[in-house]
Amino acid sequence: MLGSSVLCKLVLLEVSVALTPAMPLRPFLVLARPAQLGALLVAAQQGLSHYSRQDDLRRPASRRLAFRELGLAIGLSAIELIEKETGTEHRHFSRSAEVHERIKALTPYVALGPAIKSFWLDPEHRETRTWSEHRDINEVMLATSLVPAGFLVMSLAKPTGRFARPTPK
Repeated sequence: MLGSSVLCKLVLLEVSVALTPAMPLRPFLVLARPAQLGALLVAAQQGLSHYSRQDDLRRPASRRLAFRELGLAIGLSAIELIEKETGTEHRHFSRSAEVHERIKALTPYVALGPAIKSFWLDPEHRETRTWSEHRDINEVMLATSLVPAGFLVMSLAKPTGRFARPTPK
C-alpha cells in the first residue's frame, strides 16, 4: 500500500499534468470526466492534510529524500496554475462549482512548496549522503521546482524539424 505522502504526491502530479493546458504529449493523463477530476482533488486534499501533520519536513536533510519532496513542490506549484485556469473557459473548470471548491481546499497547502524549495536550496542541506546518492535526479527536480511552468505547461508550438509529424496528403 502506498503511504499517504507518496499518494499525495502522485495525485498532485496526476492532477497537475492532467489540468495543464496543451496536453498533446500526455493524452493518457487527460481526464475524461469531471467526476474523475473531483475524485483526484479529494484524494489530493486528504493526502496533503495527512502529510502536513507529519514531521517529514522537520527532519534533518540526512533523513529526507530531496527528489520526493521536490516532486511535491512541483505538484503544489500546479495548484496556482490551476487556480488561474478557473477564471477561463477551461473544459474541466467551467462546468463545476464543486471543482472550484475542491481547488480552493488545496490552496492552504501551497505554502509547503516554497518551504521545501528553500530547504533544498541551502548548500549545507545538499552536502548529505542522501543528496549525493541521488544527485542527478535531485538536481533535475530542484531546477524543475524553481521553474515549474517549464514542466507543467506544455507549449502549443508546432514541432519542427525531426520532431514534426508528417502531414497527411
